[in-house]
Amino acid sequence: MQSRYCIACGCEDLIAMPLMHLIVLDGECWSYVDTFACPECGRMEIYAKPEEIKKAIQNKKIDEEREAKLASLKKELDRLKSHHSELASLIADENQTVKAIREAKELMNSLENDIRSLESKISETSNGYNIHYW
Repeated sequence: MQSRYCIACGCEDLIAMPLMHLIVLDGECWSYVDTFACPECGRMEIYAKPEEIKKAIQNKKIDEEREAKLASLKKELDRLKSHHSELASLIADENQTVKAIREAKELMNSLENDIRSLESKISETSNGYNIHYW
């Protein structure tokens, strides 16, 4: 176990204080901490338990992966919407053949389904972002 000392006065005889804490630090909720009091100056020292630190690291990795997936999905959505816009322009062009317009409309319907599906995935991926239940 790491030795703990008071950072205010340097006392090395900190006394464990059993306190219930709910600490939020940088958006992370630390519900389990070890608390110590300095008998010389009264300063309280709070230490995160190692298992809580491991959970925070794992959650950060999960958040980074979710963020990367979300960025990828949004990029794909932008690509589909751009293609949809191009098809809408093609359909509106009076110089296109009936066959080209029909094919564009069919492709456009398919794209609209893909866009809705992708928007749903983005919504699911975004929900609960940065929320961890320990």
